[in-house]
Amino acid sequence: MSSLNVALSSAVSSLLVIEKQMGVTSNNISNANTVGYSKETVQLAPSVSGGVGTGVTDLGTTSNIDQFLLASVRQATTASSSATAYNTLYQKLQNALGSISGSETGGGDIASQLSTLETSLTKLATTPSDTALSSSVVQSLDNLTSNMRSMSTQIQSLRTTADQNISDAVTDANTQLNTINSLNKQIAVAKAQGQPTASLEDSRNTAFSSLTSDLGVNAFVNGNDIMQVYTTSGTPLLLGDGVNELSHTAVTVSSSTSYASGTINGIMVGNTDITSDITSGTIAGDIQMRDTELPNAQNSLDTLAQHLSTTLNTISNQGTANPAPSSLTSSFGNSYPATDQVTPSSTAATPPASANLVVRVAMVDSSGQVQSFKDVDLSTAATVGDVVSDINTAMGSTVASLSGSGQLVLSSTTTGQGIAVSTVSGTLGSPNSSSSATDFSSFFHLNDVISGGSSASGIAVNSTLMKNSYLFPSATLNTSSSTVPYAGIGASDGTTATNLANALLATNQTFAANTATSTTAESSATTALGLSGTFTIQGGSGPVSVTVASTDTLSSIELAINNAISAAGISGVSASLVGYGSYQLQISSGGNPLTLVNNSGNVLSSLGLSSSPSGYLGTTTTSFSGYASSIISDIAQRASSAATDETTKSTALSTLKNSLSSQSGVNTDEETAKLTELQSAYAASARIVSTVQTMFNALLTAVGG
Repeated sequence: MSSLNVALSSAVSSLLVIEKQMGVTSNNISNANTVGYSKETVQLAPSVSGGVGTGVTDLGTTSNIDQFLLASVRQATTASSSATAYNTLYQKLQNALGSISGSETGGGDIASQLSTLETSLTKLATTPSDTALSSSVVQSLDNLTSNMRSMSTQIQSLRTTADQNISDAVTDANTQLNTINSLNKQIAVAKAQGQPTASLEDSRNTAFSSLTSDLGVNAFVNGNDIMQVYTTSGTPLLLGDGVNELSHTAVTVSSSTSYASGTINGIMVGNTDITSDITSGTIAGDIQMRDTELPNAQNSLDTLAQHLSTTLNTISNQGTANPAPSSLTSSFGNSYPATDQVTPSSTAATPPASANLVVRVAMVDSSGQVQSFKDVDLSTAATVGDVVSDINTAMGSTVASLSGSGQLVLSSTTTGQGIAVSTVSGTLGSPNSSSSATDFSSFFHLNDVISGGSSASGIAVNSTLMKNSYLFPSATLNTSSSTVPYAGIGASDGTTATNLANALLATNQTFAANTATSTTAESSATTALGLSGTFTIQGGSGPVSVTVASTDTLSSIELAINNAISAAGISGVSASLVGYGSYQLQISSGGNPLTLVNNSGNVLSSLGLSSSPSGYLGTTTTSFSGYASSIISDIAQRASSAATDETTKSTALSTLKNSLSSQSGVNTDEETAKLTELQSAYAASARIVSTVQTMFNALLTAVGG
């Protein structure tokens, strides 16, 4: 009788286990295409009683996952996600800058537009009186500067996109953390009730994989099968049953905003900023683009804008329009309060009186004949107001004035005649500027062709030329004659246009990589800026720390930097102010790599000083179009490397996923065959039950008989 009981018990336990196995196998088949699903298996063990086998015991249902392989997939996921985010924005950056055109007619990239401008200037130099050619030059210059502004706008727009991407990824990370926390609780309840947890664990693994796509994290499953989550630097994100959510508020980014200055928000966990701790995942790729790659591209573009503006304006201010305009006005953005100090100087080492600052102010008719002029001696002028007064006194009428916005205006006093100026001797400088003194027209920006050239975001054609292209200063004022009337502006004089074209063609233009020039220009160097903060200059023989207070002016900041350099005994670093009527702070490291670090407060962001002054490009001596081509080529090369890296990491991830799928995924052929085997086993166990039942009946009949 006991043998029959053992047989029946074994057969029944077999039926129950096989029924469960069939259910699990059927579930495997139905979930073969479910993302994140791992093949489940019923774990079995023999049932033994008194040394006699009594059937089979169900130990529960588990997922068939190689934990080491799963960890490799997670690492590859976060690396691939970072590369994808990085590459996506790099491709957009490359599209924004365009590619170098091989067309003989030029293209839309800045290198081609510089070449087109040079061609237009060369034509104008040949026929300077042709107003159609003047219009062509202004149009070419406008195309170039408009494109540079557009590129700058697109770069900052991409930075805004990157910051928004970070915010979106933070939101997703919080969603996954809360999902994991919820699944932790469900798993705990299921285990307490003796229910299977494999499907719940699969869902938790899926949520964790999504989390690793957002940022690099580590996980630990404790003895209660509860997953705990930390950043790779150790900050807890899910501890016990509490989620420490991340937070980040996206902002609209401009060239003056940065994470370092605090104008871009950090990624926070409570009161802890973990931005610098995130080194992988989508968030890391977007941080790299937002704070390093895109600013470097902007810095290279700003370097081009600043050098182009300075070079072309220096040349154009030696010239004048033909015919001369009825008035000359300082270009937009330059301001000269009457009390601003000026420093006239001689061009000779030991000058006679005639070598002092002398400026010819001439009234010129439409044919270029000077009808009257005065050589105004400005050698005793101490302020801008003195310059205005000395000119009017010498001219015997009100020729010079200051506009309401502080621009110098020189107006013709004779109807039908224009006004032209040229420095006969000497230079004019400002004690507020450490840059070298310059000629009268350059100091007051009377014949600028470019305005707003302190940055690519503001560079533009002088608004006066945009309204009247025939006022392009392609010729020069003759100052050698002293008897009127005389040929002051020759009809065939294309001197200035020629010099401008030659400057664009010249291959000896030096673009310094180790000079930080602020992209924000101040109209006064002696007005308190209301800035505060600290930063450290690295680039000389040692670091130089600078502290700025709200009462500091641009001049006092320059002085503070140079005093700190002197006090620390540092060599190779210096600070100066550049510009006239529109001042910029400039920090140079004398050719050594320059960085501005340990930034706090709003000093660097407000002045537009970058921690990486000229991007990835080193000091280069080339032409303007050559430097523009270098910018485009550098971005193209980096975009290509980003694409290759994304492909490599994506391929590695795909390979690992396939390996994991082969190991833990569902093979429908295998499962179908297994289901057939289980059906046969079930039938066999059922026959055993039936046989045992027949034997029981026979035994009962025999006993009863």
